[in-house]
Amino acid sequence: MDTDNITAIGRGADQKWVYRAPLVVTGLIALMVCIHLIITLGPKPQVHYLEFWGSLIPARYNAGMIGTTPEPLLFLPPLTHMFLHGSFMHLALNMLFLLAFGTPLANRFIGNQPVPLRQESNTSSDLIQSRLAAGWPKGSTLFLAFFVAGGLAGALAFSVIHVDDPVRAVGASGAISALMAASVRIARPVRGQGLVNIDGPILPVTDPRVLRFSFAVIVLNLAIGVFGNALMPGGADIAYEAHLGGFFFGLFALPVFDWFRRKS
Repeated sequence: MDTDNITAIGRGADQKWVYRAPLVVTGLIALMVCIHLIITLGPKPQVHYLEFWGSLIPARYNAGMIGTTPEPLLFLPPLTHMFLHGSFMHLALNMLFLLAFGTPLANRFIGNQPVPLRQESNTSSDLIQSRLAAGWPKGSTLFLAFFVAGGLAGALAFSVIHVDDPVRAVGASGAISALMAASVRIARPVRGQGLVNIDGPILPVTDPRVLRFSFAVIVLNLAIGVFGNALMPGGADIAYEAHLGGFFFGLFALPVFDWFRRKS
């Protein structure tokens, strides 16, 4: 198999540059870490204000509260809740998943595939970086749009299930679930080479690998919803509805975003 247009994630000193997540992914992680540090270390009255109005609380949207709440504070939480996290552990887990599942999709959107790994393994890093940067603005914007849309889909699913419920939801899990679904449809391991091809056609939803992964994600999240703390400590606090909403969005919306990627 020709490996010139395959992204490596496994081995080979000449392939280390592809380990690096794109700036849009690392920047997103850095932003969320900074926000969590501000929330954790900031003055408590202001922090509590930000947490309350930045969190997704479905009861805020019932008929009785809509008229008493400023409109910006109604429309912002579906977006801002993605950037708030309940604890450092919550943040760390989400950022690890963002790094793992955001990197392949961002690389596909940015378009780093044309760089031949073997033929140009001795090329200067400046040339490689310049080629990577060629698709940076459009690809990064497309990735961020996908991330935010996935998070909004998760917020919608959570709000529909918890209509009039004062429960508070925070975290990027819905958006990250969308990245998980997208990644499983684009990543093809190359057997025996420690490589993963992310530039081929999107796998159909009916592909056995996609079905197996989706089944596992759905069953795990439903189990969390049914059994909660009995399944894992803190399980009752996991917004599995947002996970599933984001996942289904990523699973079925990826072809639309990928179409924009291919448009010049």
